Amino acid sequence: LTYHVEGSMALTPDRLTLTSNTVHLATNVVIDSGVFERPRGASDLSNTVEAGRVFAARLAQPYGAISTHAWRILSQIPDQQNAYLCQLRVFHYWQKPSRQTYEEAMECVAKNLAENPDSAPMRANLAFLQVEAVRARYRIADGDILARKQMLDEALANASRAVQIAPASARAHSAMGAAYMINRAFPSAVAAAREAVRLNRVDPELQADLGAKLVQT
Repeated sequence: LTYHVEGSMALTPDRLTLTSNTVHLATNVVIDSGVFERPRGASDLSNTVEAGRVFAARLAQPYGAISTHAWRILSQIPDQQNAYLCQLRVFHYWQKPSRQTYEEAMECVAKNLAENPDSAPMRANLAFLQVEAVRARYRIADGDILARKQMLDEALANASRAVQIAPASARAHSAMGAAYMINRAFPSAVAAAREAVRLNRVDPELQADLGAKLVQT
């Protein structure tokens, strides 16, 4: 899948306006259009930088225009289990959580890790899904304390491995925070969430996650 992003800037005496269009090249379909406006002033440069961040988040974040469009196309292809589609399957689970979307994401992640055990994104995804297995009671019978503990230990181990492989990955640290949080290691959970935000300041999901952890602790 290939996309083309084009933009323009217009200046008037009192307004700075930036626009963007994102096109799926194979079909020539515009999948997203955006407009960013600010008053003119000494902060034109900082406004331009802010616009870049806004457009990047709008397009490239997990629930952004490109991921949403790519999911609609790739999810229709039978037996697709590549790493990018796995990432989309995990995001799809968060958007539409159910036992079915969970199992589809978990199956894809497990298959990719079997082929590439040192994939930091897949290790982080597995940690997130293992935390979710405990929270939503997937794959764990009610009252099975040992199975719950084993799943939590594995989530921590996979998140730690993701951070070890890719220490600059915000998503790996976010997974670490999720694993700490469900283990009630609250200071460590907040520290991991802070590190995730430090590594990726344009992802609103990471900022919201940090805020939620601060409130809960």
